[in-house]
Amino acid sequence: MIWRIGKGDTVQFWNDRWISDIPLIQYEGIVRPAQPDCTVSELMKDDWWDVDKLRTMLSEDLVQKIVSYPIGFGTNLRDVHIWDSTSNGVFTVKFAYDLLFRDDGRSDPFWDVLWKIKVPPKLKVFFWLAYQDKVLTNEQRTKRNLTTDPSCSLYGWHSESVLHLFRECSNAKKVWDAVCTPRQLSNLSTTNMQIWFMGNLCSKATWGAGLPWPSVFLFTCWFIWKWRNHYIFTDKKELPPYPQRIILHAINDWVDSFIAPSGKKPKVLISLAWELPTIGLFKLNIDGSRKTLFGAAGEVGSSLTLWETGRVVSL
Repeated sequence: MIWRIGKGDTVQFWNDRWISDIPLIQYEGIVRPAQPDCTVSELMKDDWWDVDKLRTMLSEDLVQKIVSYPIGFGTNLRDVHIWDSTSNGVFTVKFAYDLLFRDDGRSDPFWDVLWKIKVPPKLKVFFWLAYQDKVLTNEQRTKRNLTTDPSCSLYGWHSESVLHLFRECSNAKKVWDAVCTPRQLSNLSTTNMQIWFMGNLCSKATWGAGLPWPSVFLFTCWFIWKWRNHYIFTDKKELPPYPQRIILHAINDWVDSFIAPSGKKPKVLISLAWELPTIGLFKLNIDGSRKTLFGAAGEVGSSLTLWETGRVVSL
């Protein structure tokens, strides 16, 4: 946080951060000033900087930097704190997110890779948690004091980690065997969790009828998680007989429903007109409207006439 100067009567000239992200007193070549607690307004004269006074204390470069700084000369604007890391001085959630995941000024490339993969948003959020080792495996549940047993609920391995859940568990291995991981990714089977995730998500391999492998990988991990939970919380103690078919069906449903086909659709002209109802039946048409007040209207027509009765009301 730094100060945005208005009248300058509440900001200390030497000790507060206002001209940059460090106080003037910490600039190179600054000796201890005679009035270390003076305010910014005390260095002003006739609604402008007292340049002669500044030059007795600062180098010419600093003087020019100060006189070019925009402040509220001759106004009643108060001094306010602003966020110094955004261009408009306003703190945003996006900035906090970027700051949280920034590593030496660079964000983890995993996030950019994950968000570009064409899968349902819930799978991206789930895998984002998995990458951070925050999925509620028994190992995580033990750390959060939700259970005292960190072992795998399926086959009793001493600790159910995220890597064990998705790759090392016997149940997971059966799923991957059914799916048939591309041969060029087999060298990832002994790597750590982050490298295994990243290697699969960055792969250019395809699966089945040309489906991108990263999408298949995320869907497969999602179903491994679902089937693990079915095993624990229901009576279903076995995997489906053909897990790859279920995964393929889910991927195709997603592609058909949410991914727009390439190319422009031909325009179709549709004629809209009121049609008479079947003989012996009535048809009710209703609508709403708003100009200065909200209202609604309805009319009833039959097979013999376009109009039987109607009503208009204000809401």
